[in-house]
Amino acid sequence: MSTLPLGDTDRLMAAKCLYETSSSHRWQDLRSTQDNKQNFPYDKELKRHLEALNVSVLADRLVWVPFSRLENVWKGTVRWRPHQYISGVYDHGYASNDFPRNTDAVEREFALKEIDSSMASEVVLAAHLSWNRDFFYPGPTMDLIGLSYHPIRNKYLMVMECADNNLEDHLLSTTTTSWRETIHLAGALAYQLSECHDFGVLHHDLHARNVVLGVLGSEPGQAAVR
Repeated sequence: MSTLPLGDTDRLMAAKCLYETSSSHRWQDLRSTQDNKQNFPYDKELKRHLEALNVSVLADRLVWVPFSRLENVWKGTVRWRPHQYISGVYDHGYASNDFPRNTDAVEREFALKEIDSSMASEVVLAAHLSWNRDFFYPGPTMDLIGLSYHPIRNKYLMVMECADNNLEDHLLSTTTTSWRETIHLAGALAYQLSECHDFGVLHHDLHARNVVLGVLGSEPGQAAVR
């Protein structure tokens, strides 16, 4: 019995089904989303573009990053102002232990990936992997923050967390690589790929430039796929 390859519409439908049946609602993820929404309060624009891509299901989690806020596109740098949380009171009687965030404007560097409407399923799968993971450890891929649009290239941009380096550049710039580092990298990559598989996602374009290192300020050699 043969299996026909999935078309763009079928892939999108399958990705949305996977996302909707397993989307996380942990307080850590919701807080991170709230922070992003405060910094990029453009939900009206976001919903318009998500509807155009037929991925409105992501409206509660993604943000719209206007291209005008990208100060240096080749680096993907934006001005970012973390907001300050206000402590609340839980229903069962004691105050929440929220801590204040820095309210000064800072720069953050993001990874930008061009997509078109045929790649909408990739946006959904990136969102799925971003929020279905252990909050205290790096996920199997870089977290998806939101979308933007390049007005000259007429392409959508996936705005994602940025790693320190990729495996190809790391190996080309390193003159000595120990067996210990090699085994560590291989183990980290195998673990992250197994996480993708556990979440129902297969990576069909894995190569050295798609393996990124130094995720979330971790020790050198911590790997993730993108």
